[in-house]
Parts: sequence; C-alpha cells; structure tokens
Amino acid sequence: MGPECAIWRACTGAEAVVRASDASPPRSFRNRPACSACLAALEADPTVDLEVAERFTARPA
Repeated sequence: MGPECAIWRACTGAEAVVRASDASPPRSFRNRPACSACLAALEADPTVDLEVAERFTARPA
C-alpha cells in the first residue's frame, strides 16, 4: 500500500495517487500526498496552482 492522502483533515485518507505542491503564493502545502478525490478538488480550485512532483503507480494487491 502506498502513502495515504495528507491534504485535508476531512479527507477519508485514501491511498495517494500523486505527490503535489501548491505553487501559488502563499503555498498552502508543499510536497504532500493527495488521493484522487483531493486531486480532483485541487485541480478544480482556481486559487490553487497545482504542481505535481510525482505520480504513484498502483501496486498489485
């Protein structure tokens, strides 16, 4: 199992699919794991300039 999502407290803690940073000032987060639901929300948020540093591949069960 990969890292768990660490973006929002309200997140369910699903498995992360990327490691990303907010590139827009004041950079609310840096190099944090994000699950697919949080990634979609961040991509839809016009106040966040998302910078993906790493994409995680699915690991076989």
